[in-house]
Amino acid sequence: MEKNSEITYKFLLKPVFLPLLQCLDSTESEKCEIPDEFQLSQCLEEVKKVFVDNAQPGESVQAYLKSILIVLFKIYSCVFYGASYLRSTVEEILLRSLQNNSTAENIQVFELLAFNRLEKGMFPLKKGLTFKSGEEGGIVATFDENEENWLVSDDEKAIIIVDLMTKQGDSETLSQFFLHLLKRLGSIIDPLEEDSDPEGDDFESKLLRIEKQLDDKMFKLKESLMVVRLISLLSESEGIQDVIMKDQVKVVEFTKMTLQRVAIQIEESAERQLIDKESVCLAIGVLASLTSSASKVKNSLWDQLQTVVPDLDNLMNRHPDQEVRECAEDLKIVIASRGIYTNEMAKRMRKEKTKLEKEKKIVEELSNKEAVFENLKNVVIDPAIKLKEEVMNLYPNKKDGFKEGFEEALEYLNDPMIPVKGHGLILLSKLVQNKDTPTIENKEKLLNIFKEHLSHEDSYIYLAAIRGLVVLGDQYPDEVLSTISQEASNSKRQEDVRAKFAEALVGVLRSLGELTPKFKDRILNLLLAGVQDKSVSVRVSSMSALGEALKNLKDSVGSICHEITTCLLGVLRSLDESSVKSAAVLCITYLLQGQGSSALEVLKDSIGEIHRELRRLLATEKDNQLIMHTNLALDELDTIMKSFLDLSQQPMKKEIFISSLPK
Repeated sequence: MEKNSEITYKFLLKPVFLPLLQCLDSTESEKCEIPDEFQLSQCLEEVKKVFVDNAQPGESVQAYLKSILIVLFKIYSCVFYGASYLRSTVEEILLRSLQNNSTAENIQVFELLAFNRLEKGMFPLKKGLTFKSGEEGGIVATFDENEENWLVSDDEKAIIIVDLMTKQGDSETLSQFFLHLLKRLGSIIDPLEEDSDPEGDDFESKLLRIEKQLDDKMFKLKESLMVVRLISLLSESEGIQDVIMKDQVKVVEFTKMTLQRVAIQIEESAERQLIDKESVCLAIGVLASLTSSASKVKNSLWDQLQTVVPDLDNLMNRHPDQEVRECAEDLKIVIASRGIYTNEMAKRMRKEKTKLEKEKKIVEELSNKEAVFENLKNVVIDPAIKLKEEVMNLYPNKKDGFKEGFEEALEYLNDPMIPVKGHGLILLSKLVQNKDTPTIENKEKLLNIFKEHLSHEDSYIYLAAIRGLVVLGDQYPDEVLSTISQEASNSKRQEDVRAKFAEALVGVLRSLGELTPKFKDRILNLLLAGVQDKSVSVRVSSMSALGEALKNLKDSVGSICHEITTCLLGVLRSLDESSVKSAAVLCITYLLQGQGSSALEVLKDSIGEIHRELRRLLATEKDNQLIMHTNLALDELDTIMKSFLDLSQQPMKKEIFISSLPK
């Protein structure tokens, strides 16, 4: 095979590759029909037998895999996020194609996959051709006229490429590709060149030229975003920290160049803000990682880092994005102090400074005390006095020695006025808290009263009823939890009422605290069923209560933890509304808070998947609340990892061993 590689390809490999070659846009495959599911599956199995199962082929024969690399990667992208028995087959073929290559050749291959830069003799996929899961568990090639969302597809492509590099296990390729991307990072924020507009061109020529300019700009934008995605993912990979510490001078030069160009272009139009922000945040992040271990940074490098301070100062004062300004200020403090102040200390200093400025502003606003008090009197005190007089007039026999008890509260509930009815519910809650004897003796009646008022339309009434259930649940958790569970799972009730019962459950769980494990089975089964409910409001409320329960359960979650994380990840990957995904992310945050430092052990099979899904949401979602909750979850993961890696927090022990007794 090795001696006659051309003959081997023509009579052996090409017939094996034929179904894959028919998917490419080449002159030979123009009149060929695309292969079906059986042909593709059989072809991939045969390719695996030739290149993976049998003896390792020679380099010249293995080089022919490049001709079908584009198709293989497209198929792998389809099966990577799906369920197909071909995933391991395609993965082994791709890894074998990288096995005997040099570092430079592997970097060239990953460049090809990331940026679709075909080499001579390679062909792209046929226009509109895509791959989908087949009915038999394989892959089907089809033509889809609907254009795929390139932002989402490029995010998935970046994750797959980094996963391939990690599974390949070549740390040299991983590190060199990261540095190669850093070199390209500097050119990302170069201003897009505007083509000249020659005079005398006709209208049709101008339209063609404008169309070409737009295509070029879009192509460059896609490449730039792919570079940013890959650097972001690779910077989380193990081993990259060591690479940065080994090649510090070069990394400082790259990041300095990036910061200088962003500082120059601050006054430009807003069309570049997305790339500018991503690039400058990555550059600042790399420098922060470099200075995180101050004891390992040499004095010469600190001197070089001082040259970056003016650019950081420029970003801190002039950049329109607040996040960039804050990161630049923190890094400037670390570099200016030559590592004496850490990044965490710089953040605390900035927060204290902001807090003092806010307090100073509040003091200035409250300097005119008389005007403030007069305003408070008109808005709050006078209406309260007037309302009290109205209530006293309604109950003239109570004016002398007015004392509100259980009977008075029931009278208030029968009043048609909403404020009086609400006051009755609030009074009942206070009586339960004070363990009033007549009120406690009628706890079953109380439970029914609070339950009935949950269906009231006015928020003042049903919120007071929810508060009453919470207070009653704090005193009698068994009875109240049993009632709430039945009502929340009752499909005959209205959706908004079931959601209110779930909200009441949240309050009861919050008050139970460390007693939650006693009711674990009853609560978790109810809430997991609520997460799968058809109603959006019920699902959101159920996940809110589930998060509170997981936070309280801590290490008592047990083996059901895997089922819970699978359920929540399924919600994040679904097409649900942003409010549902936001509740799922918040539930994951509570789970991590409850597990604390043991999260890495309890969630060892799913914590990586959770992190990847959160990063995907952060990159693709636009809802502000969802983005905020995702950042909170990522911060919690970051805190857990820092606690795990911080050796200073681990207890130091001294042990003395006596090997032999003295004679």
